[in-house]
Amino acid sequence: MERGIISVKVRVEGSYPSGEVAVQLPNDANLKYLLDKLGSSKHRLSEYLFDSKTGKPAVRLALVNDKSVLQQDFERVNLNDGDRVFFILPVSGG
Repeated sequence: MERGIISVKVRVEGSYPSGEVAVQLPNDANLKYLLDKLGSSKHRLSEYLFDSKTGKPAVRLALVNDKSVLQQDFERVNLNDGDRVFFILPVSGG
């Protein structure tokens, strides 16, 4: 059976240049798969999504079609064609 392909729009808070990037995924992909793909492919967004020292995801929260998803639930959220994903990075400072 042939796997279908979906396209999702991805945006990362604080990325430059800002705007959405289209990412092609297999039709059974989840949010964790998307994050892993962006990190393993050296995609231009990976520098925002992953800690440069540890290589671990810096993202703790995402919005999928305006619905919030915590990092521990990324594997449970399946993506569909046309979904919009917005990764939100932790904020620090004082």
